[in-house]
Amino acid sequence: MRIVIVDPLLTGDVSLAEMLRSIYGLATVVRVATPRRAGGGQRLSVEQFPSDAVSRYSGPPADETVSVLADAGAHVIALLRDPYDAFVAVYRGAQSEQPTNQRQARKRRSDVMVGKPIDHPDVLGFLSHEFPSTLSRTTGWLLDADAVPVRLEDLEADPASVLRTVSDRIAPVAPGLIAETVAAWSATPGARPTDATRDRPRHVRRAAPVPVGESRQELGDAHYALSREHLADHIVGLEYEVRQPSESWVAAHPTIAAEVTDAGADLIAPAELRRFRYARRGGKEGFVRVGDEVVRRFVDLCGLEPDERILDVGCGVGRIALALTKYLDERARYDGFDVDTEGIRWCQEQITPSFPNFRFQLADVFSKNYHPDGRYQPSEYRFPFPDASFSFVFLTSVFTHLVPEAAENYLRQIARVLEHGGRCYCTWNLLTPESLDDLEQGRGGKPFPVDHGFYRLQKADNPERSIAYAESWVRETIATVGLSIDQPIHHRGWSRQRHADQGNQDIVVATKRA
Repeated sequence: MRIVIVDPLLTGDVSLAEMLRSIYGLATVVRVATPRRAGGGQRLSVEQFPSDAVSRYSGPPADETVSVLADAGAHVIALLRDPYDAFVAVYRGAQSEQPTNQRQARKRRSDVMVGKPIDHPDVLGFLSHEFPSTLSRTTGWLLDADAVPVRLEDLEADPASVLRTVSDRIAPVAPGLIAETVAAWSATPGARPTDATRDRPRHVRRAAPVPVGESRQELGDAHYALSREHLADHIVGLEYEVRQPSESWVAAHPTIAAEVTDAGADLIAPAELRRFRYARRGGKEGFVRVGDEVVRRFVDLCGLEPDERILDVGCGVGRIALALTKYLDERARYDGFDVDTEGIRWCQEQITPSFPNFRFQLADVFSKNYHPDGRYQPSEYRFPFPDASFSFVFLTSVFTHLVPEAAENYLRQIARVLEHGGRCYCTWNLLTPESLDDLEQGRGGKPFPVDHGFYRLQKADNPERSIAYAESWVRETIATVGLSIDQPIHHRGWSRQRHADQGNQDIVVATKRA
């Protein structure tokens, strides 16, 4: 058994590792360092994560690291904490750390905060520009390595409950053993269930101990306003609350408040609906930018006109719909559907009243990740529109989550609802000789290790997580349903990117034959 505990938010906690070691009778707790290649770069091997041991690792969720852990059959656990507490911990650490040698004296990004009050502009700048990368690494562990999340707050309040949850994912144990283990650890001299000061690893020396919730006493309105603008998607993605600036601060800073506490002139879904699965990077600005970029591709690649009849399959929370409101005129008609109940409700309540020619409806389709109670299987779902209803259909990051039977059905439905000469814009992870070579060589793309011949999966136990298809199969299937690919496929290098999202997926434009 291999257990790996990652600590991206620098809690310094050792209690979980020690209690798991005791429960499963593992030999020791091992700290895993990240060795360096000559000339730079990181390298890890399976041997660095011993079997029958608990390992503590502090590095980022690089694709190589995730692959190594998967090869080792490791159970990965991510320690989480309130992001505001984490920021205060880094700030305090920057004030207190004294370099002991020349290597430690190298300049770090957090050095900009040294000797400055916590509301200093440089400290606020660090919060808005540098700290998001820390939270991005944290969500990366949850997304890329399927790490089991453990909140420090829960571990302190009820360690037995946390251990039961974790052990259920690893290997269930008797409740009595968990109770004995918690009691023994609590009785350790100088230890608490979450003693962040005990045996602190080197990587945590830059983060001073911060008790749960103490950030509330140090951070003020300016921090909360900036976090709402720059960190909201990450914070909500980790299932923490985005704190709001006070009404008095908003009243005293109307210009800034309009920028950081509102959507401004752009109608946009709130962060708690966007979450990291809709807009992992860039917050509000990135959400708007991506939508605008996609619409420009519609115009450039498909000749989209302002008065067309459009179907958005998998419209989410209206990222592209909102961009289309700035391009389409009153003669156009837009219909969108999705499996996300909350997202559809928001679009119906916020977009349609301002743009009556934009309509949204819930697709009651099963999705293990997003709609597990769906009535219909995607392989049998019939789009709720008559034949030849649309001149343009688009799907972004939809076929990358459909198994072959579902993908075939969706292509048949697209061909049915398109008028003759209508176009379909869709994105895929396409397997070509080049992308297969990228995957085999590990050139930055996410691994697709589960090989089914004409398609590959990231996760055998969760096929919808992400799917890549052979380009030859996509071409053949599109032709079979009565569509034709009349322009070159736009290969965008998804296999060389860390996150294979719609921004780098391959673009296929197909036309319904007359």
